[in-house]
Amino acid sequence: MIEEIEVPLKKSLLSILFLVLLIFVVLCLGFVLYPEGFTSSGYDSAVWIRMFGGIAFVIIGMGVVLLGKKLSSTQPGLVINNTGIIDNGTGSGVGLVSWEDIVRLETTGIPASKMFLVVVNDPQKYINKVNSTFAKGILRLNNKLYGSPIVIPSSTLDIDVEELEMRIRAALKKKKGM
Repeated sequence: MIEEIEVPLKKSLLSILFLVLLIFVVLCLGFVLYPEGFTSSGYDSAVWIRMFGGIAFVIIGMGVVLLGKKLSSTQPGLVINNTGIIDNGTGSGVGLVSWEDIVRLETTGIPASKMFLVVVNDPQKYINKVNSTFAKGILRLNNKLYGSPIVIPSSTLDIDVEELEMRIRAALKKKKGM
C-alpha cells in the first residue's frame, strides 16, 4: 500500500507569471485597438501590428485563462497514490498516469529549471485523454522533444525536483518492484 502524497502548486511563482501574462495581454490589446500608437519610422504598417496583436492576444490570453484556473483551484498540483500519479499541475495535465503504464522516470533540463519526465508505454493514450486541441498540441510537442507527453516542470510544484523524483521512484518500486 502506497501512502498518498499530495504536492501543492507553487502559487507564488504562478501568481507572478499570471501578472506578467496579464500585462502582455493588455499590451496586445493595445496593438489591436490602437496600432497607430505602436508604429515607427522604420515600421509603419498598422495592419500588421493589429494582426500580430490579435494573434498574440489569443495565445497569451489562453495562458492567462489556464493560469487563472490553476490559481483558483484547490486541487494539489500532483498526487502520488496507489493507482498512479495524478498530474493537475501542468496546463495540459493528463490526470491519472497508471503505474502499469510507466516505463521509466527521468529528470532533464538545466539545474535552475529541471523537468520530471514520466515515460509511458503508450504516449498516444495520454495525448488522447485531454479534450483541448491546444493541450493535445503541447503533449505532442513534449512527446517529440522529450520522448514523453508527460513532462512535469519542477517550477510549478512546491517541492524540490530531487525530492519529487525520490518519492515517485519509491512509490513505483513498491508498486512494480522496479
